Amino acid sequence: MPTELRHLIFSVTEVVEAITSYHRARGMAMPSGTVVGAGLTETPAGAPISFSILILSDRALPGGEKAKPQEVTLGGADLIAALIGHCRSCSIPVPAKGSKALERYGSQLGLVITLGRPPAAASERPRG
Repeated sequence: MPTELRHLIFSVTEVVEAITSYHRARGMAMPSGTVVGAGLTETPAGAPISFSILILSDRALPGGEKAKPQEVTLGGADLIAALIGHCRSCSIPVPAKGSKALERYGSQLGLVITLGRPPAAASERPRG
C-alpha cells in the first residue's frame, strides 16, 4: 500500500487564529489586547516546534507606565490540536488516522500528515 503524505501550510495569521480559538474552546484565558508580534520560536535542532504570540494590553497602567507585552506560547501536541481545530472550522478535511507532525517552512508552520505504511528503508527495497 502506498504512503500518502499531506502538507498543510499555515500563515502566521492563521496560526494566531488557531491558538486563540484553541484557548477559547478549552476555557483557557488569553490576555486581552492587541497582537504586536507572532511567529515560530527559535529552538535548537531536534527540539519540538513552538509558536509564540505577543499581546500588548489595551488597559492603561497606573502612573502612565507602559505595559509589557504578554507572551502566549503553544507547542507540540497542543499546537497540532489547535491547527486541526482550525482546519475543522474552515472545512479543511484532516484524516483522524495517520501520524501528524509539525514542520517549519520559512516563517510559516506546516502540519504534515502521513497515512499508510512508512516508506521502506533502502535495505528493504526490492532490487530490480
